[in-house]
Amino acid sequence: MYLYVSMVTVPRIDALLELRWQNVEGNQLRAEEFKRDVDSIREEYEQTLQDARQSAGNSTLKSLQEISLDIAHRKKDIADEVLSRIKTAEASIDQKRQAASQELMQAADEMSHTIIASLLGEKLSDPIVSKAVNEALQTREV
Repeated sequence: MYLYVSMVTVPRIDALLELRWQNVEGNQLRAEEFKRDVDSIREEYEQTLQDARQSAGNSTLKSLQEISLDIAHRKKDIADEVLSRIKTAEASIDQKRQAASQELMQAADEMSHTIIASLLGEKLSDPIVSKAVNEALQTREV
């Protein structure tokens, strides 16, 4: 029995243990390879993520610069348009002021002739009355 156990059973058990040991070591080696692969993939992922963040940041910065430039151009265009409208309005106001002033002078001239004619009973010459009315209006800056 001793011979059978020592010659047959123990070598079989020893071979079985050796096979199991090799399987365990093989599995450990494969596990280490998988771990290295996972670490490599993780590093690639981190690098890709960092590159994507940097690209997004650059893209955002570029977009902000373009938007700022566009806003500046639009502000300038709007300011130019407003200035143009202001100049047009000022010119229109000046024309209307001059027309109103001219109409006021004519009305004052006519009234002055009518008043003087009714007070004095005679009509004075147009240049004398017109000159007096113009001088009076200019001193008041009408």
